[in-house]
Amino acid sequence: MPDVRQQIREDRGLLKKIQGVIPGFAGYRAREDLRAADNIIRIQLAERLGKTRSRLEESRAELAEKYAKENITKVGGLINKFKEIEGTVRHADQGYTGISPMLRIEDAEINHLYEFDLSMCNGIAGMDASVGRIKAAVLSEKATDVKFELLELDRLLKEFKEVFDRRLEVITGTATVQ
Repeated sequence: MPDVRQQIREDRGLLKKIQGVIPGFAGYRAREDLRAADNIIRIQLAERLGKTRSRLEESRAELAEKYAKENITKVGGLINKFKEIEGTVRHADQGYTGISPMLRIEDAEINHLYEFDLSMCNGIAGMDASVGRIKAAVLSEKATDVKFELLELDRLLKEFKEVFDRRLEVITGTATVQ
C-alpha cells in the first residue's frame, strides 16, 4: 500500500501550496493533509472488512444449502460482529480537527496511529484467510473444521476490535501513545 500521506501532499492544488508558505497555515495545511489521509485509510479498512464479511456471507449460504444448521448461527453472529466493527471503523473520530480544536493530535501521534492501521490491515488479511479456510471446510462438509475456524475468526475479530479501540483511545486522548 503506498504511503497515503505522501500521496495527499503530492495531490495538493495551487491554493493548498500557497497556504503551505503563508505563516501560520503551513502546520495547519500539513495536519489537514494528515486528517485526509486518516480518513482515506479508515474508509479502506471498512471496505476491506466489508469484502471479507461478504465472503463469510457466501459461506453461510453454502451452509444453508447443505442444511448444516450446526454452524449457521455462529456464522450469523460473526457477520453481525463484522457489520458492527465495519460501521465503527467507517464512522470513527478523525485525527486532527482544525485550527482551534479541543483535541489536538500532533504529527508523531498521527504517525503512531498509522502503525495501528497497519496492524489492522494485517488483521483483516488474517481474517480473510480464515474466511477462506471456513469456505473450504464448508465445501468439504467438515463441520469440525468449520467450528474451529469460526472460533479462530472470532478471535481475530476481537483482536482487530481491541487494536481499533486502542487507536480510538489515543485519538480521543483517553490513552497515551507508547
